[in-house]
Amino acid sequence: MNNSELIKIFICCLLLFPFMIVSCNIDQKGTDTSGREIKKPDISNLKTLSEHTSKFAFVKANEDYYSSSNAKSCFGDIYIFDFFDSSSYKITDNCYYETGLCWSEDGSKLLFASNKDKVYESPEPDWWSNPDLYILDLPANTINRINNFSSDFYNLGYLTGLYWLKAGIVLGNRKRIFLIGEDGTYIKDLFDAEDSIYIYDFRFTSDEKHLILRYSFPDNNAYTEVGFLNTESNKFKKIKGDYAIKGCGFTNDSFLFGNRDSLFLYKIDSLRYKQIDLSGLGDTLIIVSAFYLNSTELLFNSIRSPFVKGKLNRKTRLTGYLGVYNLISRTVNFLTDDSRAKSDLAVYNNKIE
Repeated sequence: MNNSELIKIFICCLLLFPFMIVSCNIDQKGTDTSGREIKKPDISNLKTLSEHTSKFAFVKANEDYYSSSNAKSCFGDIYIFDFFDSSSYKITDNCYYETGLCWSEDGSKLLFASNKDKVYESPEPDWWSNPDLYILDLPANTINRINNFSSDFYNLGYLTGLYWLKAGIVLGNRKRIFLIGEDGTYIKDLFDAEDSIYIYDFRFTSDEKHLILRYSFPDNNAYTEVGFLNTESNKFKKIKGDYAIKGCGFTNDSFLFGNRDSLFLYKIDSLRYKQIDLSGLGDTLIIVSAFYLNSTELLFNSIRSPFVKGKLNRKTRLTGYLGVYNLISRTVNFLTDDSRAKSDLAVYNNKIE
C-alpha cells in the first residue's frame, strides 16, 4: 500500500469521525487532571442546567473503539458540560448509538438521533441506518421519541446533519436536506443535490440565512469542498480547496472551516476569511470542530494527529480530546481528564460578547 492510498484512507476516517467513537490510552501533555466531577442529574439540577446560558452536549465512548462498536459493550453516552460550575452531567446510560445533538432555541431541550427503539434481524445491526429522533426535556427530566417521524421516508442511511431552527427541525441524507415540524411531519425540501454532489455534512449560520455544505463529487469522494447557499436568494458560492466545515463563527454571518493543518474564520457579508493561529496546539492535535465561547476563546473537539513530520503513522489511534483554546495566549485547558473520543459537539451559548 503506497502513501497516496494511506492518505486517502485517513481522509475517509476524518469524514466519518463525527459518527465514530474511538479511543486509546494516550496521556496528552497538558491535559487537565483535576478530576472534574461527573454528576448524576436529577430534576432539580437539570432544571437549573436548562436555564444556564453556556453549556455543551457531547457523546463520550464507554470503552475504546474496537470494543464499543458492538451491542454487548455499548457505543457511549450523552453528557452535558455546564460552564457555570465546570461539571459534566451524564444524561444517558445505555448501549445505543446516538448522534446529531442539537439544542432548542432556549437551551432547555436537546434533540438527537438514536437507534434505541430499533429491532434488528441481524446480530450485527447497521447502527447508522435510519435512526429515530428524540427530545431530551431538561426541566421535565424526560426523553421522548418524536412519534410522527419515519426515518425510512427520508432514507437516512447516513445522517448528514440535524438542526433545530426557528422554522422547525432540519435533517439530511447524502443527497437531500429536509425541513420537518417538531412533531415529525414533513414540511418541505430545503436542498436537493440530485446526483451532482455527495453531501457529507451541513450546518447553518447563526442567523439561519446561509446553509453551509461539505460535499464531494461522485467521482472523487476523497476530496471535499465547502460552500454556502443563501437560503433567500438561492445563490451558492464555494471556497476553493480541500476543506471541511469546523463550526459556527463569532458573528451571525460567519463560520469556521479548514483541513487537518488549519482553521479559518469566514465572514459571508464581506466574503473574506482569515486564518486562526493554532500554534498553541502544536502538531499533535487536529481540530475536528470548534465554536466561539467569546471573543478570545474557542471550544474545540480534536483528535490526535496520525501524521509525524508529514508522514502517516499507521499505529496512531484516533484519540479524542475536548478543550478550550485561548486565541490571545495560545494556551489550552482540557475539559476532561480522559481521552475517550468526543463526538457530536453541540454548543448552547447565548452570551457571546
